[in-house]
Amino acid sequence: MHPQSKHASLNSSHGSQLVELSGMGVCRYVAALLPALMTLRFMLAGLGITYEPRLVAGTARTGQREELLAGPTLYGLAHVLLTVIAWRNNPPAAAGLAALCAGDGLADVLGRRWGNRGPLAGTLPHNRDKTWVGTATCFLAGFAATAAYVLLFNYLGYYNHFCSSQGPHWSCAKAGKQHLAIGPILLGSAVSAGAAALVETMPGHDNLTVPAVAAAAIWLLL
Repeated sequence: MHPQSKHASLNSSHGSQLVELSGMGVCRYVAALLPALMTLRFMLAGLGITYEPRLVAGTARTGQREELLAGPTLYGLAHVLLTVIAWRNNPPAAAGLAALCAGDGLADVLGRRWGNRGPLAGTLPHNRDKTWVGTATCFLAGFAATAAYVLLFNYLGYYNHFCSSQGPHWSCAKAGKQHLAIGPILLGSAVSAGAAALVETMPGHDNLTVPAVAAAAIWLLL
């Protein structure tokens, strides 16, 4: 065998082994371990069990440690739960994770930094704590992340069970292919991101409502 062919064959073999390993049931819990540990850290600091003034100063808007029990802890719990559920075979949970991490996460960062600049400067009429920049960012980032996540995993064949289990369906590709069609994925990602962006503007714990609504929206379309 030619050295280059042998090298390519080994790389392909290693890649297949990694894909097989990622399909093991324990891997989803390993992936969720780090966010789970960070969530525990937020919880302990919020309860006053541990003393972490720098963590409180960097994550609590009011400077009060109790605030960590709301936003950061709820964010972490949602992240862990969605990671375990989504992993490789659940597009709705994947959409919820994308909306939470990319959409809601970037909305807060860019909304605070650029919310009073440019053509979209200003706050929303129904919620003065939210900006047009943040809402637009939530939609665009959520759509891009959801579409990329679902398209990649669909291409890798992780969503085949969606079509094989429900039979002929408009969201499944034609010609007997057991995967989701690109059109419904893009439409579902847009609707999911739009619903998440709308909910993100409402008062309440958006770290729970944003992923829940995003997941429900794409589930109704796929």
